[in-house]
Amino acid sequence: MVRVAFLLDKLRLTAHRLDRFRRRWVIAAAAAAVILASLLVYTVAHGKTEEAGIVGLPGGGRLIIPPGAMAADAKVTARVSAAQPDGQHTGMRLLGQAVELISDPPDAIHGVLTLELPVDVSVVPAGVDPAVWFGVSTYDEATRSWVPQTATYDETRHMIVALIRHFSWWNPFSWDFGGFGDRLAQRFGEALGKRAPAPKCHGNRPEWVGSLDGVSAGDNAAVRACAQSDGDALDIELVNNRPYGQVVRFGDAVTRAGREDIPSTVGTVLAALVDATMDDDEIYLPPLTRASVTIRHMDPKAAAVYHIGPSVLTVGADLAFYLLEPLDIIADIAGAVRKAPDLFRRCVVPDGGQRLTNRSTGTLWEPAKAVFTCISAVLRESKPSDVPQKKLDRLAAAGELLKRAGPVLNGIQLANDVLWHIGDLVADWFANAVPARGNGFEVHARETTQDTPPPPQPEQKKSWTRCFNPFNWGDCFF
Repeated sequence: MVRVAFLLDKLRLTAHRLDRFRRRWVIAAAAAAVILASLLVYTVAHGKTEEAGIVGLPGGGRLIIPPGAMAADAKVTARVSAAQPDGQHTGMRLLGQAVELISDPPDAIHGVLTLELPVDVSVVPAGVDPAVWFGVSTYDEATRSWVPQTATYDETRHMIVALIRHFSWWNPFSWDFGGFGDRLAQRFGEALGKRAPAPKCHGNRPEWVGSLDGVSAGDNAAVRACAQSDGDALDIELVNNRPYGQVVRFGDAVTRAGREDIPSTVGTVLAALVDATMDDDEIYLPPLTRASVTIRHMDPKAAAVYHIGPSVLTVGADLAFYLLEPLDIIADIAGAVRKAPDLFRRCVVPDGGQRLTNRSTGTLWEPAKAVFTCISAVLRESKPSDVPQKKLDRLAAAGELLKRAGPVLNGIQLANDVLWHIGDLVADWFANAVPARGNGFEVHARETTQDTPPPPQPEQKKSWTRCFNPFNWGDCFF
């Protein structure tokens, strides 16, 4: 009986060891498969230079080596790595992970080789030729940038094909046509005074920051922004990149918020009108104005949304000042505001502080008339010395015209003309993908908390008396 139990216990121990060995072998085989999938080595056969060599690349691509194009016995290494060069790629969207080609010796290439890289045609917009949409680029160490290369498209196998004469990093890409348009709009807009230069940040963001959604200094963004550290706090530099005003709304996490000098006369008057209505957790950004927001260290896993966008009052003010431009009175009003910053504090627009949620002509037109009427009334009553009486009379006449024009056709036409003046507002409205933050951003803190590890347990010493039991002999002797 004892011998039978001993044999059974030994068989169980053997099975356990075999199972443990099998699991280790499976893990090792899987790891080896991953390594082989990302690192392939090909040796050019000596004495077979009349035959073309084909190197299968990670991801499904191919490198075709024609006869005599490489030295005999040269080694070609192809690898895919997440640590690919992070160079400039202006006008391009790099696709997937790059393939690095290495030859040993480095001067082994004597001719032209063919590189084929697969692309996903499902991402090509309808009606666009993939041959135009896709391309291939190589990394230039000297300029630290990805450089487009001449390539063709194989529509049968969905491959980008390039003839190459050197080894380096290679990556397929799609042309960023939207980026071209944004850069063009930004450059022309800056020249016309309708766009603002990007903000400047130095250094990295704090370690506790996990992700920043919507923070971009990219061309033609409605609000250009960048992030940097301010001690342990997060500093967000903002630029209103539009000719219309916007309001930054923030919460308890913000410890400091400020606006830089307003660059225009119109902005100065707009700020005098809108600032009086701002709550403690809001900042008004006149057109093309810069600001900064400092956010304290947030708790792990915490998130905060900072909405930026126009309000009923800001749109009404923008439209009203468009109507004031032909009267040649804005500079005079600015002079009066500098002497009396609270000049327009009593101007009230119904629901002026509300976010703009209705883009109908009437909704935008009514606050514009309310702002225009209020400005006219304040100036008529206060009669500041900076504004000539002749211009005040002209302003009053224009206000009466607006009152009569409201319900008739020419009033509607005038409203539409005004909307064209702030076409950016309408375009941004339709393009906005995240209404909860508008033109703003989100901050997500890292998940830095870690479960407290249990205290180490004291090692239990096995008593030698256990070995008197035959059922424990497998642990005692094997």
